[in-house]
Amino acid sequence: MKFKTRLLVTFLTIIILPLVLTAVAYLGIGGYLLYSHDEYDMRSVDYNVLTDPNQTVTITDEVFVQVREQIEKDEDKLENMEYLEQLNENIADKASYIIVRKDNQIYYTGNHKATERIFERLPEYDVLDATRKDAETGFYYSDMQKLVRQLDFIFSDGSQGSFFIVT
Repeated sequence: MKFKTRLLVTFLTIIILPLVLTAVAYLGIGGYLLYSHDEYDMRSVDYNVLTDPNQTVTITDEVFVQVREQIEKDEDKLENMEYLEQLNENIADKASYIIVRKDNQIYYTGNHKATERIFERLPEYDVLDATRKDAETGFYYSDMQKLVRQLDFIFSDGSQGSFFIVT
């Protein structure tokens, strides 16, 4: 083989091989991250959620504040399935979903598959919810990589209710 041919093969190997390996790694890691959301029926159309999960918390703040104000005005609205479905749709694209617990039973969930894994680990009902510091920050389950924020209220029939946003 001529020296010029060897030099060309070496040059192409030095340039093309790292580019191919980088592309394969990028696609592999990206596919894994997208699959982790698909595993629990999560929709994520915003790639910023994958690169900066903390951004999702600020996005769900809007829904959290809206529900807290709704509880203060008329907590009976949290018994309306259409209202809960609308809330869930607002955050579904942000890798989040809601759960409403009535006593110790699931009243509403925006993601049945994921709720099965986390429901037993959700925090207990607490009447002093608004004064708790962790009501604003939430609970983080590192083994499941889930942030859970909770608001407690009373249903119209007097049973205890908890509203959760799971991210």
